[in-house]
Amino acid sequence: MPPTCSILLVTANVLQTSQRSKCTIHSIVSSRLTPHNGARVDEPIARTEQFTCVVNKKKSPVILMNAIGHMTAGLMHQHRNDTEKMRFRDFLDKDGDVHPATSENGYIILRAENSSQLRRLRAELISHEIPFNDFTQTMVEGNYVTQQMEFSTLKEEELDYIGVCFFAPCDISRALSKRFSLYVHPCSM
Repeated sequence: MPPTCSILLVTANVLQTSQRSKCTIHSIVSSRLTPHNGARVDEPIARTEQFTCVVNKKKSPVILMNAIGHMTAGLMHQHRNDTEKMRFRDFLDKDGDVHPATSENGYIILRAENSSQLRRLRAELISHEIPFNDFTQTMVEGNYVTQQMEFSTLKEEELDYIGVCFFAPCDISRALSKRFSLYVHPCSM
């Protein structure tokens, strides 16, 4: 007999906990509340993977936010057939509104001193066969046609990296990113 697990139900705009034996967790407004490793869904589960994004501290916050968005979108495209470890869930507020597809994993943003450090990180990710996405200064101006034209004229060593983003087990992520500091916006220092 399957273990008893706790599921969340939305009833009259109030979240209530209900015990069910032999539970099959069904979709609640397109939300799958799936127990991981047999744990109850209302108890936190230790994270084993994380998103890590390392950005060039010399770039403006506006450029960094744009780069982080593009890199994350590209990373998701690379993982499109295997997102289970990313542990996406929909959060439900008291009104029953859905706040969809937020990862239970950490998303760590670190800062590199310069483009060379990002180039080295990129090379390490390639050597470890870890999927990643990067963003360069070449991708900031123009459109994809003019950007590709400019890329075609540059060697990899000439690219000015803005950021590198990857998803990996926490221990591997920490080992690859230990030389970087937590990104802190200059206004908050």
